[in-house]
Amino acid sequence: MRDNDKHTADQWHAHLARIRKIIGKFMDNEISAGEKRAAIAAENAEYYGTDFKSPATGELLTKAPRVRDYEPLF
Repeated sequence: MRDNDKHTADQWHAHLARIRKIIGKFMDNEISAGEKRAAIAAENAEYYGTDFKSPATGELLTKAPRVRDYEPLF
């Protein structure tokens, strides 16, 4: 949880549980990498309610990536 997060610890843990479920579907080959990234972005948008960037990379975490970022080229 970030220091300036307005959510409770329970809300934070529920958010992480939803992300773990998405990652589990990816690990079980139920969804593609692109679907995983889009689903996590949607979850982040729901949780944060606004644009949020990774403090490490600056990547926007609340928008689905562009198709060309995850679709195979061949």
